[in-house]
Amino acid sequence: MDDAPVAIAAASVGGGGGLVAVGGADGTVWILDAATGTPRGTTSLPGGLLGLAFSPGGEHLALTGPAGYGLWRAADGRTVLRKGQRWSARARWASADRVAVADGRTAVVLNDEAHELWRTEPAPSTVTDLAWLRDGRRLAVTAYNGVRCHERHRADPVASYSYTGSHLAVAASPNGRWICTGNQDSSIHIWRTRDAAELTMSGYPGKVSRVVFDDSGRWLAADGAPEATVWDFAGKGPEGREPRMLRAHEAITALAWRPGGAAVLATGGTEGTLAVWNAASCTPGRPHTPGARWELDDEITAVTWAGPALLLAALPGPHRMSSSRAETCRMVVCRGCCCGTSRKHPGIDHDGQLDLLRQTRDHHGRKVPVLISTCLGPCAEGSIIVVHPSGAGRRRGARPLWLGLLNDDEALGLLTLWVADGGPGVAPMPAALELHRIHPAGLRRTRP
Repeated sequence: MDDAPVAIAAASVGGGGGLVAVGGADGTVWILDAATGTPRGTTSLPGGLLGLAFSPGGEHLALTGPAGYGLWRAADGRTVLRKGQRWSARARWASADRVAVADGRTAVVLNDEAHELWRTEPAPSTVTDLAWLRDGRRLAVTAYNGVRCHERHRADPVASYSYTGSHLAVAASPNGRWICTGNQDSSIHIWRTRDAAELTMSGYPGKVSRVVFDDSGRWLAADGAPEATVWDFAGKGPEGREPRMLRAHEAITALAWRPGGAAVLATGGTEGTLAVWNAASCTPGRPHTPGARWELDDEITAVTWAGPALLLAALPGPHRMSSSRAETCRMVVCRGCCCGTSRKHPGIDHDGQLDLLRQTRDHHGRKVPVLISTCLGPCAEGSIIVVHPSGAGRRRGARPLWLGLLNDDEALGLLTLWVADGGPGVAPMPAALELHRIHPAGLRRTRP
């Protein structure tokens, strides 16, 4: 790929085969045969890509991004696009012919031809995540201040679960008993659906942006710390229990449970480690090392399973994940709740600034990847950009560099020149950029 992969998805297909989709930050998506890597098709989403989701049988692929969403069909390679200016963070399939897609402050449910079946009422803010309950009859929608559950033919939410703050991710147990959110305030909030009883798991050193149940519904994995944490929801739930703590990363970038409910979890990190764990065999409250691990060439950006026997990981740059090295650094640009908006920073051409960053090339003419992220956290500074070092920079000890308040063209120009020269660990950082350097809270190594 010419751009850094930001999303990867896999699906089993009848006859024992499978498909894998890998999408870049620029919106380009490759669909491959899972067993051989043979290309099966390509598509793209104008405005960039945030996420990918296959339908259960692999007949369709949902694409979501900062400027809309689309639906690709395996039978003929056709893509139906729904473009606009509304942020589409996530897509979740209820069945082979129904998918829910975040669409700005609402969620829309589509059939397999991308025709709208129904839409939720507007949430208090942009929808950040979705989850299906009750065998696809009820849709949980998370945004600012909690989770609202919707059903078709009901104008108002059928259930609401409130918790003040910014909710970044939602997970519902397969039996519908639990709803959990990962939050900007460095916590996991949990509701028992039958009586709305609440529980908060706090003390994480950073925001919790990933929460994922395994297929059995017993185990919940979360990021928010250098260790992945796994909570046990058996019996009465996690109250009074300590989590399993899985230690292998500087910071977690991906979580994926192996299909089948065997408590096997794959994790990826910024340092390039891909790890696999059997969570059920770990002792609560104690840090554990993985059962298997691979040290790859660069930060892992996404992880997925293509069936129970094939684990896939995406890395930046146009290379195989285990054989070559990323030769350019890359930039991650915050476009979450307030960064890049005229509401917080009026009078600035935010789209033009993003285009400027995307034009950056190094002195060999290679494109510098620019990834779009949801909220990165230090909202007081705003206009956050994280510069990740190249493979050469990492070998010299460089680590991701956080910059804030990058609102003027002069600072962005200095940034693009520095990145073109090689960035962290390769080229000296301009003194003027030091004024924009920030140290985000929540990256210290502390146990939750």
